[in-house]
Amino acid sequence: EAVYKYLLKAMLGVKVFSNDKAPSFKGKYVVINQLRFPQDPGLNSGYVNINISCPDIEGRADRKGIEEIAAKVGPLFENAFLDGAYFIYQSDSFAPDNDGTHYKNITLRVNYINL
Repeated sequence: EAVYKYLLKAMLGVKVFSNDKAPSFKGKYVVINQLRFPQDPGLNSGYVNINISCPDIEGRADRKGIEEIAAKVGPLFENAFLDGAYFIYQSDSFAPDNDGTHYKNITLRVNYINL
């Protein structure tokens, strides 16, 4: 939830969704998917995925649109500290989706202490 709220405040200029995009939504968007975090005592790590999606243009990926949004998102997570956890930009990848879009997936590693 911390990443979702952080991106809402960042004013990216696109719609931000938590977990799922509204089926009727059309346009550029970002979806935050938080993977289940371990709840062991002590230091733990988990992962959050940020998917940046843009509609295809004439059947081709809108790489420029995706990279413009990614250029705003990436720097926000260069060792960010939110809600008691460190968020570290881990990796990214690019792929087509099944809704007429392509997306860039950014994976953040999250380090936190569970007391």
